[in-house]
Amino acid sequence: MHKFIQNLFVALFITALPSLAHAAFLGVQTVHYQDRTNPRPLVADIYYLTNESEGAERPISPMMMAERIRNASLAPSTKPYPLIILSHGYGGSREHLSWLAEGLSQQGFIVAALDHFGNTSTFDTPRIALQRWLRPHDVTAFLDHFLKDPQWKNHIDSNRIGFAGFSLGGLTGVWLAGGVADQFEKPVIGKSSLYELARFATTADIDSIDYTQAKQSYKDSRIKASFLMAPAHGQSFSAIGLSSIDIPVLIVAVEKDMITPLTTNAAHYQAHIANAEIYVFKGPLSHLAFRNSINPAKVSCADPHEFQMEHGDDVQSLHQSTLKKATLFFKEKMKL
Repeated sequence: MHKFIQNLFVALFITALPSLAHAAFLGVQTVHYQDRTNPRPLVADIYYLTNESEGAERPISPMMMAERIRNASLAPSTKPYPLIILSHGYGGSREHLSWLAEGLSQQGFIVAALDHFGNTSTFDTPRIALQRWLRPHDVTAFLDHFLKDPQWKNHIDSNRIGFAGFSLGGLTGVWLAGGVADQFEKPVIGKSSLYELARFATTADIDSIDYTQAKQSYKDSRIKASFLMAPAHGQSFSAIGLSSIDIPVLIVAVEKDMITPLTTNAAHYQAHIANAEIYVFKGPLSHLAFRNSINPAKVSCADPHEFQMEHGDDVQSLHQSTLKKATLFFKEKMKL
């Protein structure tokens, strides 16, 4: 089913990319950078089209992930590729939104899915995770390196860079678009939600951090359009704090989100961002339905915290519709 969805969207949209019509396979390469201004490692999986066809493998994972050819050559193109940066949610990873990265790459985008060090499924530590503003810094630092990387720099259209993020990744996108979190508050154990706190955070952890950093601007003008899935931290931005966002924004959310409630998050952002549109999925869909779906044969291998979903979640339909909306949004707003 997962591969069928990818092939469906290739058929729907590949006509807009005639120079790539014969590139049908997915290539993935992991890049590592070290930013001198911050000791945080920058790790990302790069998804792209390739003309190679040998050596395709499906990753060993409880997640539903497409076959890919590791370190394959990039498919030649008559023009540089548009780039989409992908940001995971709390305690996620660069693989948790691979369904979107796979789908967008099949439409002719290069997609860079980042890990946010210190707030991933494999390394989550409170004193880093509490500093939400490190996330937009990750994206900006990554772009600084990636756009200078000899292997990639000549293949990226630096005037066509978009962003897509889920949950705290959505918050990351609001910051990068120019939003100022003028209402960001120091979290309080016993009062604040997990999406304001961090797992296993102590009072000492919370008190060790300067939260005024949250109220700075983290705008990156290289990003021309932002696609936000169930964005978090709406309470941290006033109408004034969101008034400086001047790029196109499309928000998708689920009606019955119990983690980032619609009214105070996605709908709040849409109401106060001048160029924002919103689409709300109806029915019994949960917040985490935007993450990768689980292979039914490997449910017992999946971490319940990472992939907790409601029984009614129709993940495949949500992913299919979200991919279509993201593809059309980026192609329209980035004039592809």
